[in-house]
Amino acid sequence: SFNNLNIQTDTTGNFSIIISHQKHTGNWLPSAENALFNLLFRLYKGDQEYIERLNEVPLPVIKIVEK
Repeated sequence: SFNNLNIQTDTTGNFSIIISHQKHTGNWLPSAENALFNLLFRLYKGDQEYIERLNEVPLPVIKIVEK
């Protein structure tokens, strides 16, 4: 898993996480080859303004890339 202390970000604070059975450098989560899995996004300690606007806040973009 990743958190704000161990995730690698670019200069603008954005990040990507690679989920793959093949090892990658950077933010990589291992998975079994050809296996189904659930992806869960949790937000801890969002400030009150963020919590009040949850229906307006953009969620992370998830892209499926097959190589």
